[in-house]
Amino acid sequence: MTGIFERVKERVELIALAADLGLALSGSNMTHCPDPAHADKNPSCKIYSDGFYCYGCGRRGSAIDLVMMVRGWDLLTSARWLADRAGIPWPEQTEEARQEYEKRLDRQQELQKRLAAWARNLRPEDLEY
Repeated sequence: MTGIFERVKERVELIALAADLGLALSGSNMTHCPDPAHADKNPSCKIYSDGFYCYGCGRRGSAIDLVMMVRGWDLLTSARWLADRAGIPWPEQTEEARQEYEKRLDRQQELQKRLAAWARNLRPEDLEY
């Protein structure tokens, strides 16, 4: 049995999705890298029908990854949005699973806050090898 994430990845046409997300594609389906950590000046990211690859930073991923980067959403929100667009029914969630997800999401948000605080406190000499 194929899981919901695999069905979403199989059903979504990434080139059309990239255009729908507002990425400017060249004739060869090249665009600027959607990764916020990679501010490239020239299009370095190739969009394929089933994935993308940035030749500048090495980032690669699926339709779900692309939505996560462009929209800034988490994995579940991105996958659910794509499933809705593709007409794929989302499986029902138990109350226990919902609570576990919310707990994990809270932990993830706390880790992201701590990481951002740590990064703000880096000194230039901390970045030298």
